[in-house]
Amino acid sequence: MSELRIDDFDVFFRELHGPCAVCTRRGVPAHACEHVEPFQWQRDLAREVCSEGWPSTIELPTASGKTAVLDIAVFSLALDDAACRKAPLRVFFVVDRRVVVDEAHRRALRIAARLRTASGGVTHTVAQRLRSLGGADSEPLITALLRGGIYREDGWARSPIQPLLAISTVDQVGSRLLGRGYGVGDGMKPLHQGLVAHDSLIILDEVHLSEPFRQTVAALQDYAGQAEVRLPRAYQFVVMSATPRTTGGRNFKLQPGHRDLGTC
Repeated sequence: MSELRIDDFDVFFRELHGPCAVCTRRGVPAHACEHVEPFQWQRDLAREVCSEGWPSTIELPTASGKTAVLDIAVFSLALDDAACRKAPLRVFFVVDRRVVVDEAHRRALRIAARLRTASGGVTHTVAQRLRSLGGADSEPLITALLRGGIYREDGWARSPIQPLLAISTVDQVGSRLLGRGYGVGDGMKPLHQGLVAHDSLIILDEVHLSEPFRQTVAALQDYAGQAEVRLPRAYQFVVMSATPRTTGGRNFKLQPGHRDLGTC
């Protein structure tokens, strides 16, 4: 298995989202495009997640590039030691606005496509390490779009060991977490509930718009903590907002050195 280091995050980011139009015309490869760089806060959050785990709250202003948490989640999973893995296998990015859901899903699709077709570089290393989790014949990463008004595809629920980026509205993840699920058959409801509640990361964006959902997820965490038998990999819960109402637990926010958001 190829080695991966936290310092590889910048190259991973460039390979995912580069090269820019100028470098494309010049024939510059993605990893060498200096116009596509992560913001400093994205670097710092990636380093914090990989060393300490996810904070409870991510406090960032609107349009600061918060969907890069998807990149960080994938990279941290690949970087983790598979033998004693702590990084969650499934990521559910939840926001109560369909237009943001669709935008985030496009980013997830780009990440999955780059990993699927990578033939070298850091992206290829990440893809190899993700395949080692899901099986040699599996995709490095699959995506799911969970919202109303579209055809429902539940292929993501076929394997409990497949790395996943799921982008969802509040109702879709919330109903599954409560053992229901819109359009989910009775026989599949426990499976969907288990996949959302176990070995997963739920990131709630714009939490100030979804306070009832935040309270529900937090209450479920408290309730599960009282059980005699606990899940070995219970879901992790992270909230994001420019104006979070609660700051319990570890809080990640912009520091003075983060004010220059860079050029990407």
